[in-house]
Amino acid sequence: MSFLLCFSELTILTIEMFCVIGYNNYEIINFTKSKVKPMSMYHVTEQRKIKEGRGTGTGANYKPWIYVRELKSNGTSSEPIDWTNGRTCQLLSQGEKYLWYYLRWNDSVKNIYEQYPMNLDATNSIALNSGIKPMFNGRRHMTSDFYVEYQDGHFEVFSIKDSRRVLEDERTVELQFVEMQYWEQLGIPWHLTYKEDFNQIYVQNIEIVTSFYDIHSVYDVLSCVKHLIAHKIIVVPMYDKLLDICDIYKNNKELIDEYYCHTCRGYIE
Repeated sequence: MSFLLCFSELTILTIEMFCVIGYNNYEIINFTKSKVKPMSMYHVTEQRKIKEGRGTGTGANYKPWIYVRELKSNGTSSEPIDWTNGRTCQLLSQGEKYLWYYLRWNDSVKNIYEQYPMNLDATNSIALNSGIKPMFNGRRHMTSDFYVEYQDGHFEVFSIKDSRRVLEDERTVELQFVEMQYWEQLGIPWHLTYKEDFNQIYVQNIEIVTSFYDIHSVYDVLSCVKHLIAHKIIVVPMYDKLLDICDIYKNNKELIDEYYCHTCRGYIE
């Protein structure tokens, strides 16, 4: 897809600069020399994270390494519910939200593990061997935005940045390089994506309909329309404009009325 930057492209980029991910700042720090201000977080010890089992579990039982509640400022963070398993997800930026909805709407995706920790010894080794200073002097885990499991059993990793301008910052490029090398050594495809490349209307439409994925949330025919779209029983264009739910109902009235009367009414009553 057009919003992906693969290994070869980033390798070319690293001829001028090196690179990593910035979502594992575990204490409140201000890097005054950096062009890109990192996300500030309240300090949560590595020992506590390990004790809590963060970075482990599958499906609904997965525990991300970082939680929204640990952010000093969470103005662009969100906690959507994964409609496939009921887990509350921890998304630290608007870019993560966009990418998460793209991935979750894809039927080939089985599980999405956000804020996924990388092995500390491995990332430190990659950094030092590349002449890069390890993040937080190598004392804290780096994380990848999304570690994604597909229905066919393979995995891929996604990193999301606001725009390509962040790659003007040398430290960002150094850290991104460490992350890329880490997953490359494990044989897992890694992708660098940018918020500016995502279709906001598409994301909004997915968010609107999937909030009614659970049949218990349906309360009238219009919410039933959203439920049917969320389950892809009704398929409509999602990219070009916000969904006109009333118009979709008019065009599919017989199907929707029948479904609502025979399926949804029992749950409502």
